[in-house]
Amino acid sequence: MIAFIHPDAARCSEDDLSKLGYEVKIRGSPVAASEIRGKYLRHNIEKSGCCGEKELLKLYSYTLTEYPVVVHLDLDALVLQPMDELFDVMLDGPKSPALQTISVQSGQNIPNVVDAYFARDYMGVYWGGRKPVGVHGGFFVVRPSDAAFTELVDVVREGNYTLQDGWARSGHGRCHGGETIQGLLPYYYDILHPGTAIELNRCIYNAVVDNPRDRKGNCIAGQDPNNCEDCRKAPLGHIKLAHFTYCQKPWLCRDLDGPINWTSDNQTDRSAIRLCMGMQRAWFLMRKRLDEYTLRLQNISSDGSQRGVKSKTGSFKPEQFLGYCSNVGKKGYIPFHQVA
Repeated sequence: MIAFIHPDAARCSEDDLSKLGYEVKIRGSPVAASEIRGKYLRHNIEKSGCCGEKELLKLYSYTLTEYPVVVHLDLDALVLQPMDELFDVMLDGPKSPALQTISVQSGQNIPNVVDAYFARDYMGVYWGGRKPVGVHGGFFVVRPSDAAFTELVDVVREGNYTLQDGWARSGHGRCHGGETIQGLLPYYYDILHPGTAIELNRCIYNAVVDNPRDRKGNCIAGQDPNNCEDCRKAPLGHIKLAHFTYCQKPWLCRDLDGPINWTSDNQTDRSAIRLCMGMQRAWFLMRKRLDEYTLRLQNISSDGSQRGVKSKTGSFKPEQFLGYCSNVGKKGYIPFHQVA
């Protein structure tokens, strides 16, 4: 596992991630705002999305050419099941029998060569973004390529982007984070290199438990209005990758089923709350397994016997948070190094 970290975040994360087994790479943004020739992008990219131009660190995924396939994940994503079928098709081509097991978003053709997978952020349209729909920047799979990295960096450095027209007047990027990854990648694969990427079924790969319809009830998810799949009703056992955006971060210890609904205003559907709770509990189960493994290693005595491993003591909704929350809210979360 490799973690790309901006120099501004190195002090608070480098040592911890190294101890968890990550190979840490400290990198600045591949393009500084001052290098961008386009006036609008130069003046606005630092305010884009969650992280401004720092979001472009994700482009370094393309530089890992020692690997045949690279999966980018944000820290608020959780792999629940293997995704080997994606890698098999990328390596062996669309004739691979694994293609039949990949669930794609409806209404698209399968390319002869797959250089990338991603899931789109249809909720961006719900919140006011415009089509073409951007991607979710927290998960994508790419075939590493120095040439692709250089081209993407050059597109940003050229800065042919406006909020009204998107990238190069294509309409791509008129959404949250559209000035960086969320708008840049669909522009690259839809316009510059069409027919080289697959949009995955967002209910299975990168499940965020989103509402498939806008406030008027129109389908905004996918290209087929007659197939408006509602991810809020997806069985937890079908999800391969959970992404904690609308469901909120597990470590915030929020009472999703309490008197105050902490989810986004489109998520009041009871099935959405149940699925969010199930995804969060899966995260805490993973946290528990990691704790138990680490504590077993720490409690092996010199003669090889194992001393007792103490249980977690957080009393806030232990059936949901498994002892890792002492109270509601971020301050109630029991960090990894504080577990007794």
